[in-house]
Order: sequence, then structure tokens, then C-alpha cells
Amino acid sequence: MATIENWTFRTTNPYVAPEMARIEVTGETQNHPNFPDGSKVTTEAVALTPAGFTSYSGREWRLGGPDTQTTRKEFEARFLEIAEGRLKAGYPLGSPR
Repeated sequence: MATIENWTFRTTNPYVAPEMARIEVTGETQNHPNFPDGSKVTTEAVALTPAGFTSYSGREWRLGGPDTQTTRKEFEARFLEIAEGRLKAGYPLGSPR
């Protein structure tokens, strides 16, 4: 499984409604079939998994160590906040926008 190390996340476009927000995760790859180890990547998280998250393309990522200013707890809390907004607004969780 591909791993993302030294990761951080951000919510895209703070000016959109919460149910339309997206979370991007940026970090360095490990064990990815298309990128050399250490490559910097940014991908969109659409579902939480026990090990990390699933991206919009369907790839499962394991979250390795976060950067020094990010915690997994913060990531999961923000993701769940956005997911709750999407559900309340009637949007499917996997919809990109």
C-alpha cells in the first residue's frame, strides 16, 4: 500500500460552503507504483480508512508520520466535519465537488 510521509492537509477554497469543501493531503510518497520514494504529491481524501484514507482516484493511502504541525486527530476531525456537512446537504461522500 502506498504511504504518505511528512504529510499535512488543507481544506481547499475556504470561501465555499462547508459541504462543498475538499481536503487535500500533501506529503512524500513511499511504496507508490507510479512515483519514486520521496516524491512530493498532493491528493484529495474522499474516505477515511483504518490506516489512512482513500483518494478520489480510489487509491488507498496509509498515513505515515505527519509533519511537525499536523496531527492525525486534526485530519480526521476536519474530514468528519466536512462529511457531515455533505450528508446534511444531500451530497454523496465521494463526490468531488
